[in-house]
Amino acid sequence: MQMRICTHDGAYHADDVIAACFLQKIYTNVEIVRTRDQSVIDQADVVFDVGGVYNKSTLRFDHHQLSFTDCIGEIPLSSAGLIFRDLGLQLCENGTHHQIIYQRFIKFIDMHDNGIDGGRAEFSLQIAKLGAIGKTFEQAIEFAMQVLDLEIQFAKMLISSKIEVEKAISQQSGIFLHLDSTVMWIEVLYDIPGNEKFMFVTTQKNGQYRINTINISDSSFRSRQKLPQQWAGYRDSELDDITGVTGGVFVHKGAFVGIWKTKEALDQIKYILESKQKE
Repeated sequence: MQMRICTHDGAYHADDVIAACFLQKIYTNVEIVRTRDQSVIDQADVVFDVGGVYNKSTLRFDHHQLSFTDCIGEIPLSSAGLIFRDLGLQLCENGTHHQIIYQRFIKFIDMHDNGIDGGRAEFSLQIAKLGAIGKTFEQAIEFAMQVLDLEIQFAKMLISSKIEVEKAISQQSGIFLHLDSTVMWIEVLYDIPGNEKFMFVTTQKNGQYRINTINISDSSFRSRQKLPQQWAGYRDSELDDITGVTGGVFVHKGAFVGIWKTKEALDQIKYILESKQKE
């Protein structure tokens, strides 16, 4: 059965574009009508960002009327946050998945649409650019759908990454935290109790062994402990000569990441760094 979903005509914004994406994913077979004609609006199966009514049971999702004051936390809802709050769990694996997508993505659409400072506005600005160069609502939806799919998948990976990092922190000691290279540790580490004792993350990928420094917080680029400055900017045999360890690939000139060719080389580098930390 085809669902007729209705929103306003004229200029589009990030909230009505992403709301249309939600509804297309939920109902799969939809006809999108863009109008301000109330007689057409009244006949639609779902109405969003127009119509002056919020009623979840009748699938009316406007947020512009004075009577609408719903918020998540202190953030007023746009049609994006409103539909995602009421229907978005159907797009998610569980409540945690739903919450991550809201906090990392939808919240900032709500903030921008309602004129709230302090949020990341990249997606909203990209949608505005599409409108400015004459792209249609359907073309904006096509772009937004790719972003939404990315955010849904990314949120899933965050959940699994947090589980892996929690497990590693509980089982490992010392200043090195070893993780699988697929784990997105930067996004989840700082919220996990016990992370403070680790200075470096080690990973292995494509036959190479990497050491990353851990920053003092998720909002800082300052490392808890950098790689030795005298290693910075060197590679291959020059790096081997400076460290005394064979198998160096390079150390970034910022001294926040280094790569070695073998596990044996990595172990020797770890020993050097542990010794320096004790000095």
